[in-house]
Amino acid sequence: MRLDIVTLNAALTVMQMVGAGMLFFVWRFSMHKSGAQKDSIRLWSIALTMVGFGMLLVSLRGQISDLLSIVIGNALILGGMGFRVAALSAFWRIDKYNLLAAAPTVGWLALCLYPPFYDTYLARSIYLHICLTMTAMAAIYLCVTLNTNRIRAARWLSWVMTLELVLQSVMFVGVYVKGMKSFEQALASQVFAVYVLWMIMSVMATIICAFAMVIEQEERLLREQARRDPLTGLANRREFFESVQLWLELGAARQRNFAVALFDLDEFKSVNDRYGHAMGDEMLLLFAATCNQMRRPGDIAGRLGGEEFVVFLPDADETAAFNFADRLRQRFAAEVRAATGGILITTTSAGIHAGRASIDTLDAAMAHADAALYGAKRSGRNKVVLSAGSPPPAAASPDNDSVDRTQLASLISPDIDWHDEPAATEAEPLRMVGT
Repeated sequence: MRLDIVTLNAALTVMQMVGAGMLFFVWRFSMHKSGAQKDSIRLWSIALTMVGFGMLLVSLRGQISDLLSIVIGNALILGGMGFRVAALSAFWRIDKYNLLAAAPTVGWLALCLYPPFYDTYLARSIYLHICLTMTAMAAIYLCVTLNTNRIRAARWLSWVMTLELVLQSVMFVGVYVKGMKSFEQALASQVFAVYVLWMIMSVMATIICAFAMVIEQEERLLREQARRDPLTGLANRREFFESVQLWLELGAARQRNFAVALFDLDEFKSVNDRYGHAMGDEMLLLFAATCNQMRRPGDIAGRLGGEEFVVFLPDADETAAFNFADRLRQRFAAEVRAATGGILITTTSAGIHAGRASIDTLDAAMAHADAALYGAKRSGRNKVVLSAGSPPPAAASPDNDSVDRTQLASLISPDIDWHDEPAATEAEPLRMVGT
């Protein structure tokens, strides 16, 4: 049974228009998509519209003027394919490929002004095949290289476009081998009919993939927002505990070391009361930015709430954790002075606990670090304190003074006579270094 090319062309045109209308409706009335996603949907709608109109004009060859059918029709098809590349670029928030996507259309219009090219069907076919191949390869390249979030719909789209590229090559080879010298001969061939049939399925798959990409990206962004502190961008409490717990479970078999550094901005309430919450937010952002600059790639930083932050340091001992916390303490104070011209002096205190994945739980490590942080607060603030379960650091910062167990204990609980207590208890004596 021979495939009716006229019916197939009409079906392809209708499919393009319906897909364009659906995408336009989503772009126009959806208020929940990000700017990049709405731009991508809008460009996909334009691309399908252009290809649909282009296919309609090409299929009317002989019934309308050659200017509309050959020049304008193919220009719209090339432009629509270029807009597909632009839509993918917008989806991943880059725009450097937009001008490149328009190059095939500009080249086609320029070459149609040259009579030897315009009058030769084979020359036009070769140019169209090269341009369609290039735009398909560019779209596949974007789907593969920019898909760092591993969006499944983007992979599906790359497979669809790969098959589309193969069918284009098969059709071109069939036209070239059979020596077709006119569009009418190509239109009458079953090779062209099979190509149009595949294009119908390809358009349907492309529309589905375009919708799925936006939905999947939106879901990923919502999941990311649910796990991030909205002000600082650091991990929130849930994300921090889940990420660290996973690391501890994986590291328990090898008994890997770790450290927890708990930070609290000193006198933060007075900053809010005196300078306003906007200034307080700036201090929180500044601390988060400083922490991100200084932490290692594998460290997990989070905001537990209010002015309290935490950093989990994998494969770190107490010395490395102390040095990190003390550098961050000094750097943050310097950044505040620089940002406010010395008008505002904001510091931070820190509590450190080092443990081992096979022995210490995260809750226990956090409790030890919190006790150390409490000691730093009660002893004057702007200090870094090691919990008693952690050996003293190899070297202290030059501007720090040591506080022995008896002095620190009296600061934490002044009503208790610590001189009469046993040497080691779960309450944990603490070692402190601070300004």
